[in-house]
Amino acid sequence: MNSQRKTGVLLGYANIIAKNLVNIIYVPLLLHFIGQADYGVFQMTNSMVFALTLLSAGFYGSYVRFYMREKAQGNELGIRRLNGMFLLVYADMA
Repeated sequence: MNSQRKTGVLLGYANIIAKNLVNIIYVPLLLHFIGQADYGVFQMTNSMVFALTLLSAGFYGSYVRFYMREKAQGNELGIRRLNGMFLLVYADMA
């Protein structure tokens, strides 16, 4: 195993440990300051934002691909249709 791979593995484990330590400290403080009910709303909101972020990441890459293809062909109508389709997709997700 080369040194870069060892360093990567060690940094990966350090990242996992750091995240867990932050959560162990952060969650009780957050519960203390905002309360249980508001914490539930906070967690639900974070989950929805995360899900939408995952969904939008895939759409962004495909949008760029098809936009550049239409732009290279000089197809303004195709670009308008593409923008309309993605507007509908994002409006439907919200």
